[in-house]
Amino acid sequence: MGRNTQVLKPGETAEAQRFSEKAAATEWEAKLYTDNSLEEPVDGGQVVARLCRNDSGGALLPKRGIKFAASSTWKVASYSGSSEPVEGVVDPHLPSAGVADGEWFAVHVKGKTRGVSSAAIADAAKIESAANGKLVTLSSFGETYSGLSVDVASGADEDHLFVLNPVKAS
Repeated sequence: MGRNTQVLKPGETAEAQRFSEKAAATEWEAKLYTDNSLEEPVDGGQVVARLCRNDSGGALLPKRGIKFAASSTWKVASYSGSSEPVEGVVDPHLPSAGVADGEWFAVHVKGKTRGVSSAAIADAAKIESAANGKLVTLSSFGETYSGLSVDVASGADEDHLFVLNPVKAS
């Protein structure tokens, strides 16, 4: 499978038997939609999705930042932790129960996507991870940040639109 071959539809997961490790880390361009009806794409909502497997030991919820296992670009080890970079975001179109351990799913690795805020976030703020893969404004300069906010979150647990593109702060 090559780049731009859509492996999973938005919100779809697959049991472990469906893919071999040869398919792991396959990337494709996808669209971000306004909701799970998959009818209205977000303006400029192009995102790069990667086929990954949940190796965290539990379910992963949609719109949460993740980190990959050591030396892997497709095995998801856990949510990103406090002050850590967000290496990807669990497919925002998944059902609220998320993706079970051992299943394959899409991780958004670059582009406009949705996350869950941990606190208020201003428009155009630099983003990093808080606990449990939630998003927060970058706490200090000189750290790695995960992207830029493109709307406002007035508090915790809000659906937040941002551009995921991990870079070093300057």
